[in-house]
Amino acid sequence: MEYIFITAFAVLIIALLVVFLYFQNNKIDRTYYEIKNENAAKSFRIVHLSDLHSKPFKKALKITQDLKPDVICITGDFINDRGKNRKKMLEYASSLCKTAPVYYITGNHERRLDDFEELMQELKSAGFNVLLNECVHNDDLNLTILGLDENQADFEDYKARKNGTFVYRDMSKFINE
Repeated sequence: MEYIFITAFAVLIIALLVVFLYFQNNKIDRTYYEIKNENAAKSFRIVHLSDLHSKPFKKALKITQDLKPDVICITGDFINDRGKNRKKMLEYASSLCKTAPVYYITGNHERRLDDFEELMQELKSAGFNVLLNECVHNDDLNLTILGLDENQADFEDYKARKNGTFVYRDMSKFINE
């Protein structure tokens, strides 16, 4: 009898863990902010997407389209460090670009890919505005977008950060422009 109880308990724990992991990797967190700025030329909406990790979330695309953004910003890890689902993600990128202009910066996952430069060209061809340490200004919205490249994210950098020996690059020149 005790064996059956322990087995049932173990199966329950495993099932709960599987459910938790599924939802943790498939749920979409939504946060809304309203920012008032008297320098803005007009009201506009920005949708921010991050850490899709090669998963073309249909639900996220639908939510983004329904929000009718003026700008979409993607801040890294659009493609995972194995390049999984690359073709699907490039199709997903094209779909996002049909919704609004997309401004994209790299994450640590993209930076680890051997064909990083090729991926950047593919994302540009899909319609992304790839920002690698540069600013762009949208005159219509009076909006400046700064894109800092995640170029400090290889495995050696992680080890150095863990050991406390990592030295960050000075990015202040991009912020002070």
